[in-house]
Amino acid sequence: MKYGNMSREQLVEELTEAHRMISELKSQVSGLKKNVETLRMEEEKYRLHFSLTNDVMFSYDVNLKILGISDNIERILGYKPEDLVGKYFYDLGILHPADLNDALDDALSALTGRVINYTIQRFFTKDGEVRFGEVSRIPFKRNGKVVELVSVARDVSDRIEREKAIREGQETAKALLDASSDTSLLLDAEGNVIAINEPAAKRFGKGARELLGANILDYMRKDVSAEIRSAMEKVIGTGEPFQFLVQPSDVPVTIRMYPVRDMQGHVSRIAVNARDCE
Repeated sequence: MKYGNMSREQLVEELTEAHRMISELKSQVSGLKKNVETLRMEEEKYRLHFSLTNDVMFSYDVNLKILGISDNIERILGYKPEDLVGKYFYDLGILHPADLNDALDDALSALTGRVINYTIQRFFTKDGEVRFGEVSRIPFKRNGKVVELVSVARDVSDRIEREKAIREGQETAKALLDASSDTSLLLDAEGNVIAINEPAAKRFGKGARELLGANILDYMRKDVSAEIRSAMEKVIGTGEPFQFLVQPSDVPVTIRMYPVRDMQGHVSRIAVNARDCE
């Protein structure tokens, strides 16, 4: 036997080495347990993070089969994770048909290693409502080969609705301005055109699109431009509306300027209304 021919001293040495190795293994096991616990806590933290946000995290393999999805999918779309995991992306029925082909193209592109940043897609909730998601995809590689895609979809429905309302409001406001025979425009502090109606543009012999971003003072006689600039400085300095009369041609024009304040309360823009004197 191994220990039959050993002396007492050799046996003691062997036992000491065995105890050392056992102690070292116990230390390694304890370290591994701590690492596992740390990883478990980190995973739980990220799960909690995604459950409280409007960011849904999910992954799928190279065959576009869902591998995992964060629990907050139920709060946002009404589906439980188990309703989706194990199913193929294109068979889920949660993507709007008009967006499905683009989503598949993005997924296939990401499988080549390309990062897809922020595409907007429409998703159906379990109740049939439409929600807007801002989706990004990151390829996950193992041994230099893409084995799955990790995606984050942020619910941006409220933002899309706000933008739609603002856009519709702007279109309505422009239509109302264009319906007026008055000259109406919005200028920044330097006189650059931010918005202008068609009657105002026609006064300068241009189309409204042509004048956007241009400095309106460049289209006036120097004496009229000087009067306008002086009035603008007064409105910016006092923060009060100002009305005055100019005569750019044979017909005098009444001009009214109104200060427009930014979030800090500073006058950063000026609304201008001009009407020919009768």
